[in-house]
Amino acid sequence: MKSNFEQTDSVIKYFNKLKPNKLGKYLLGFQKRLNDEIKDFQIDIEFFNIETIEQNLSILNKYPELEKAIISFICKLLEFPIGLNTTEEEIEIRYFNIRKASSHLSYYRVKAIENIFEKEEATKLYKEIAKYLIKERKEQNPPEIPKDPRKVTRIESRERIMK
Repeated sequence: MKSNFEQTDSVIKYFNKLKPNKLGKYLLGFQKRLNDEIKDFQIDIEFFNIETIEQNLSILNKYPELEKAIISFICKLLEFPIGLNTTEEEIEIRYFNIRKASSHLSYYRVKAIENIFEKEEATKLYKEIAKYLIKERKEQNPPEIPKDPRKVTRIESRERIMK
């Protein structure tokens, strides 16, 4: 949940940097798309530790209705039981659903941009946003540089990647 929020926050941050006058329209379009998918699905978001989720957010935390829509959307795709309202219940979440929730959220972030601009301009804008996202990710997770790269075996290299 937290990583989905952080990724969404980063997209919003860079969208705002590149097109500040269109931010409101983008957020409304994104929220509408999520709400259209959620439909009647209801979940009590009070048992999520929102403060922990919002810890590293710079913009998204200023839009509680969008946050609620994102949580509901993710919970629906994770197939949370309807009416779940406690952390005492143990639920099984399939890995496939975790990946599906993340990829669908990403898809709707991009489609919300396409709602505002023509396809070519939207694609160009998202490519710019992606450059910022990649740079941010590299800064947050710098690659591990071995002391002597010539002595790294293929197995060691794969082990580092799998961490």
